[in-house]
Amino acid sequence: MSHFIMDCNLRFSVTIKDFAGTLIDPTGLRLELAPPGRSLIVKIFGTDAEVIKDSTGAYHCDHVMAEAIGEWRWRWISTGTGAGAHSGIVRVEP
Repeated sequence: MSHFIMDCNLRFSVTIKDFAGTLIDPTGLRLELAPPGRSLIVKIFGTDAEVIKDSTGAYHCDHVMAEAIGEWRWRWISTGTGAGAHSGIVRVEP
């Protein structure tokens, strides 16, 4: 688990590949951030300007970790072509 300081700007990156390992663009893509004890934060590619396409199959979203201290859960979810999910936990400290 990675540790970060409150109010830092974190970059959440993801790459989407097919079964052959070739980078592809998914039909839909969203990032879900779950701060401890707070409401889920959802960022959707094509709707929210924070979700950026870097190149085919490569995306990122920057978020200032200001909502809460503790363990944040994050999850990228791709739908349709390239459907899948990738998740993790980061710890935000004072």
